Amino acid sequence: MASVHKLKERAAEQREAQNVKTFANRTTPETHYRALDRPDISYTRFFTRMNLYFEEYEKHKEIQNPPISFADGVADPVEFRNSPLLTRLFGNAVEKHLYAGYSRARGEPQLLEAIIKYENLFVDRKYDTDNISMVNGVMRGTSLLLDVLVTYNRTNEFTHGLDEILVILPNYPSLSGIALRLHDAGLTSFKTTLAQETEDFSITASEVVRGITEKTRIMMLTNPNNPTGKYIPRRELEKIIEVCNEKRIYLLIDEIGDNYIFDEGSRKANYPININSEFVVRLRGPSKERNLAGVRIGYVLANKELIRDIEDQVPFSDGNPPKLANDFLIEDARLHYEVETCAPTTLEKDAITYKQEIEKNEQKLLDARNYTIKRLHNMMGVRKVIAPEANFNLFVQFAHEGGSHDLFEKILMTTGVIITPGICFGVPDSPDGAWMRFTFATSFEKLRRGLELIEYFLNTRGA
Repeated sequence: MASVHKLKERAAEQREAQNVKTFANRTTPETHYRALDRPDISYTRFFTRMNLYFEEYEKHKEIQNPPISFADGVADPVEFRNSPLLTRLFGNAVEKHLYAGYSRARGEPQLLEAIIKYENLFVDRKYDTDNISMVNGVMRGTSLLLDVLVTYNRTNEFTHGLDEILVILPNYPSLSGIALRLHDAGLTSFKTTLAQETEDFSITASEVVRGITEKTRIMMLTNPNNPTGKYIPRRELEKIIEVCNEKRIYLLIDEIGDNYIFDEGSRKANYPININSEFVVRLRGPSKERNLAGVRIGYVLANKELIRDIEDQVPFSDGNPPKLANDFLIEDARLHYEVETCAPTTLEKDAITYKQEIEKNEQKLLDARNYTIKRLHNMMGVRKVIAPEANFNLFVQFAHEGGSHDLFEKILMTTGVIITPGICFGVPDSPDGAWMRFTFATSFEKLRRGLELIEYFLNTRGA
């Protein structure tokens, strides 16, 4: 009789095959996308396999390798603890019973003012509070924006089933998945362009322009890129925005990884003067920088008409962003502004503490980044390592002919170590090797042990 583990694997494979079959039946040549390349299906397959391993480990700890995950995409909450000051602010909000009420549809006015004041430090043309809406996390914000642009469609700029969403790869698989769901429903067509002109997948305007068709109405990208952690060069982004403005294409930029910057430049150095143009929509939030992924709050920066459309649709989607998070983030945003603008000698006590806590986490992350890069560079079977400019993921290529999902499976079953296959981010497998994303925001001991096991696998099994 087949084991429960094998039955679960078989069920997962059947679900995956059905997803591919369903998509293939709806795909036309005009989509320029193959069913088997779908990042959302690859990501689901990866998570299903990873969760099965966790279940099996809980049942058979005596024979299974303990899982060591470098695939979480968030910082280890123990090693990179939230600021005690932030915890206190959250506690104060709980004591006021703010969880019992609803925030306003776009968020509390004081929070909008505090965030806009902070964001205006980094742009040449200033926003005001009519340019911002709080949302229930960046992922839900993206889904809400696409609902507004494609389904609500007050401007009548979209022709259902014909107009196109262009996703620039590599990209976070859930973003591609949101766009693909609209395609599956027959509301849009779908196309991708993979950044290939540079060795580190840096996006260039020329590649983006080549991917645009007369049907393109929305473009989606991440900055800094997920999985590489590389920023789009300022001049390239400026050119992309110019093209989007000229062709009236909405450019949705996921900026959730715009933190923990590892070079000497400031955030402003990465923003062109036209970053707040009419057709640019930016999605930001505290989930990575402040380790608040579970709070589920983010914000959208966009033109005033689009923000009003979002406000109109909030009551008919998933409701207002959490009031509890709204209120405790007001003080957090104010402290962030003070740390950026005031000389150390003039900071108030809370701001000094806040600054010290931020700098401590930044240094730990820089040390983890440099250690991981050095170890990987010295491993047999590692072909390339893309050093991130921000956030806490890096992209690494292994010499492996079986593809990135196959490599993930082999490393997992041999060592218990989990790293994310590059195919999930839309990077195809090739004879050159398999790309994998590695999240290094964890303890030094976990990094050391996990990297030792990966090296053991490479040395004994061969990639």
